[in-house]
Amino acid sequence: MSDLPLPMETMLAPAQTLTTCLAVDASGVYWTDQGGGANKLLKAPLGGGAPVTLAVGADAPGCVAIDSTNAYFTSGDQLMQAPLSGTAGAQPIAGGQHFLGQRPLYAQGGYVWWITDVYGAVDAFNGSNAIVRVRSGSAVEVMFDGVIGNPGGLAVDDANYYYSDTNGVFIQPRAGGSGLSVGTSSVHNNTFAIDSAHLAIVEIASIGTGDVAVLRLDGMARVIASPMLAAALALDETGVYARQGNHLMRFALDGTKTLTLAEAGPRAIALDAANIYFTDGASIQKIAKPQ
Repeated sequence: MSDLPLPMETMLAPAQTLTTCLAVDASGVYWTDQGGGANKLLKAPLGGGAPVTLAVGADAPGCVAIDSTNAYFTSGDQLMQAPLSGTAGAQPIAGGQHFLGQRPLYAQGGYVWWITDVYGAVDAFNGSNAIVRVRSGSAVEVMFDGVIGNPGGLAVDDANYYYSDTNGVFIQPRAGGSGLSVGTSSVHNNTFAIDSAHLAIVEIASIGTGDVAVLRLDGMARVIASPMLAAALALDETGVYARQGNHLMRFALDGTKTLTLAEAGPRAIALDAANIYFTDGASIQKIAKPQ
């Protein structure tokens, strides 16, 4: 671990939240909050200041996903859409859903993806669940129905679906065909994260033991970034950001270096080109990425 001085933290906003996911864009950080007597979707300006309420009725804890115009969140059995501008209220774009796991959402290209058990042969009794997607004004589409049990995460790119379930972590080609198993554990629903080139996975060997592995998006070139368990993953071209030992850490992608970045245990982490954003359950914090 590094003995360099820790970066300076900046509190962007108070946040009474148990969320496991944050979203960030060029203007703010987004999350769901259970404070103030009404669950909310909130946005904090990147420069700090009073958070803005974009919508009420959000599941909290719950996830938020964003694209260039909208934020998406769950509210009971509905998927909701709220403009990032905050100039209009939230509207449902899918209903009758059963959002599984920590309600992971992924937004890309006008679509939103999630995992559910409400379609066709997919149901809560046979344990088979589906990755589905929707865009505003269209019907929900079933994209892949091979998720078994509760998911630990979901991500999407142009080529693949990435998900974890009770059997491990999988890369499933969007074009169809067999998926690739890239991680298993004795305690399932592995946490993972992707960027444009890498997949980082928490691999649990037994209660309290395991590692963090990094692979290419084709599942090859596996490296142990940390020989100890971690949580709340995010990654970029410089490393994997995670909670470990109740600190915010960065592990080099090749496993050669570990940095302690903050003496706080993040519940969720988001990144942009210059900064790290995280919540400790009581606030939204920002620190500059180390050089």
